[in-house]
Amino acid sequence: MSLTLPSGFQAVGIRYGKQQVTNRGQDQAFVFAMLKAIPESQGGAQQQLAGESVPMLGDHNCSSFLGDLILQFQRRSASLSSKDGVVDAGGATLALMMKLSGASGASGAKPAAAKPAGGAVPNSESALPAQRHKLLQAGLNWTRSHGGPYKPTATELAGFFAKSRTEAVPTMAEAEKSLRTLSSGCYIQGTSVRHWCGIFACAVAVSAGLGAFRWTLHGGRIIGPELIMGHQNLLPGDIGIIKEYSHHFLITGFPNGGMVKTLEGNTAGQLIRESSRQLGSIVGFYRTVPL
Repeated sequence: MSLTLPSGFQAVGIRYGKQQVTNRGQDQAFVFAMLKAIPESQGGAQQQLAGESVPMLGDHNCSSFLGDLILQFQRRSASLSSKDGVVDAGGATLALMMKLSGASGASGAKPAAAKPAGGAVPNSESALPAQRHKLLQAGLNWTRSHGGPYKPTATELAGFFAKSRTEAVPTMAEAEKSLRTLSSGCYIQGTSVRHWCGIFACAVAVSAGLGAFRWTLHGGRIIGPELIMGHQNLLPGDIGIIKEYSHHFLITGFPNGGMVKTLEGNTAGQLIRESSRQLGSIVGFYRTVPL
């Protein structure tokens, strides 16, 4: 197989050992081939895979074998801050793999800390653009109009899926059963349980007029906004991600003493609640409104 970045490369791996991402067959084969070309001393699997041909791989399902090789590469590469087991499009893991394997094609990696030309990062709530204020109001209304943490109705829960345009929406019976029997998550299409933290955050963004956003159940991610790894220049109105369970939430307040304020759906008890997180725990975020 030629080591050339496939057109439209999408994420490969099993995020934090729990969540299958897009995993197109051609992209998995490309990652496998790169790891085969990279010596063990540089984090690859050249000796381990010696003599093995690049397998023909199907879409949507990354094997635990390939997932472990990706995680092994990340853990052995001191320059990589993310050890999530995924080779993201435009990410640092992809860029480093391509460099070490000699693969060709633009990786699309972008430095997370870079400020856009001619733009300035707001440093106070009053400096935020109107669309961010609208987004924050749409989110915080869920708790502040009810005087605190709020448990959505079955109609509202199903509505989060519908508004964020997921590939499938729970029936009223599934939503009602979920709220009655699960501490978090929602049954969909039978016994499958989908956690709705990111779906809620995406639905809030759509409610605020960001109609180009949608949540895909394939890989559990938002399609539309830019995904930035790390937390530098994170702003209220962005959607943050922490490593544990790939939990997503709306950022509602500027960092203060190393903490940020958040609005989170799908918390224990099926609640939407205001909370806070350590800034350093945020591994990436969606830039909902460009600077």
